[in-house]
Amino acid sequence: MNDDLNIFLAKFDISEKDFESTNLKWEDLQSIKEDYKKIKKELYLIARYIEEKLHTLDIVHSVRYRIKDSEHLLAKIIRKKIEDPHREITIRNYKSSITDLIGIRAIHLFKEDWVFIHKFIEENWDLNEQPLAYIREGDAAPCVEEYEKYKCNIELHPHGYRSVHYLIRSCPGKDPYIAEIQVRTIFEEGWSEIDHTIKYPSNIVNPLLNKFLDTFNVLAGNSDQMGSFVRRLKDDLLKGTEKIEEYEKLTEKNTEIINDLQKRIAGTIGELNSKIRNAESKINALTSRGIAAEPFKNILSEVRVKASRFELMMAANPHEAANLLESAEQKLERLEKLLEMTIEEDNHANNTDDNSEEEAGSYKNNVNRFIHNLKTIAELEGSIAPKTLTNVEGQADSGAKIENAVNEISSRSGFAKFLIGPKYKGIKSLNVEIVANQARIKTLTDAANSITDPAVKFVLQKQIGLFTRENNKLRAFVAKRKRSASLFGWAAKLFN
Repeated sequence: MNDDLNIFLAKFDISEKDFESTNLKWEDLQSIKEDYKKIKKELYLIARYIEEKLHTLDIVHSVRYRIKDSEHLLAKIIRKKIEDPHREITIRNYKSSITDLIGIRAIHLFKEDWVFIHKFIEENWDLNEQPLAYIREGDAAPCVEEYEKYKCNIELHPHGYRSVHYLIRSCPGKDPYIAEIQVRTIFEEGWSEIDHTIKYPSNIVNPLLNKFLDTFNVLAGNSDQMGSFVRRLKDDLLKGTEKIEEYEKLTEKNTEIINDLQKRIAGTIGELNSKIRNAESKINALTSRGIAAEPFKNILSEVRVKASRFELMMAANPHEAANLLESAEQKLERLEKLLEMTIEEDNHANNTDDNSEEEAGSYKNNVNRFIHNLKTIAELEGSIAPKTLTNVEGQADSGAKIENAVNEISSRSGFAKFLIGPKYKGIKSLNVEIVANQARIKTLTDAANSITDPAVKFVLQKQIGLFTRENNKLRAFVAKRKRSASLFGWAAKLFN
């Protein structure tokens, strides 16, 4: 046995007997060593690529790589042959038989982040075999279940190392290479480095030393647990802070909404009170004219009660308060329309002369206003039958005929009236419409008597009075024309 071999065996604590049992030749090992030197540069390139790829993952704290030393390669070949004498390792297959020629360590801070690194490795490289998860005796069941979930082979490490080992295939050129990636936490890395430095290469076995190293191992495991706990605590604190900020923003927003609602409520109440005062002013004006306005006063009293209850209920029951406000506004709107029609009809009655010829001539405009008001009353009351309303609306069609007849009768000159009298054909047409109007007035009077709402009934009766006055004007107009003296009026009347 040559001196170089003796020095080598002594350096790596391998006995001559064990070496001889392998049947390996020192010359063959040297050939492997020379061949290995040739591929080392390529192995460095592969290692740097894997390192840079792993560094793209944010949760990877740091990455280290090493290319196996030539002498360590030979020592590993010898030990594998000692363990398994039937195993063949030659210059042709050592690249695939020794799977850690390229060694990569990916270090992460929190143990639960292993899952993300595991997925990253599977997505970016082909695995030569299933990952191997080394655990320590006594490791918690959830940790073991997590490894099983991701189809890792689980093995109890004799020295208590915790890490997951991957053998990946990399083929930058024609020849494929296998690289080993070890994934572990920063605490496990620190403990394994200290343990390896103390025990290797002499493989010291000392009970006291092992006891301290085991204690250190437990501390490393507890540090991992503490690191994960601290991160979860931080996340919970951040979530708590976010919830507080969210609550403060929500409170601020709600305060703005409440202030806005208060402004709107104040504006609504102010507008409602303004409308109430306006309606009260109109009712007082009607009362001063001698018009019985009790039905209107009763409606206004109901509106006041609802408005008062609305303010009181806003805080206790906003939904009910909204309903009260809506009801008060509807009643007030109804009251305003009834008051407008009553005041308009009263003003018209006070400013017209039933016997004037001009008023008979404006019949169409007055009746159109009456029909418009009647439609408004029908919308407010809802009890006026469509047939009744349609019957009255027919008056709008005859209004043009009446207006034409009045204009035609009025256009006859005084001399013509003296000779042959008024236009009897037009008078006859007016008489027909006067009778039809009287029937419409009867229909409306019957409808008014059936209405239970005093205010609506009052306003409808006023409108019927307006229509009656217009019909009476036509009667007076016709009567006046019939009384006109003429020489040959009897002949014209007979002819017509």
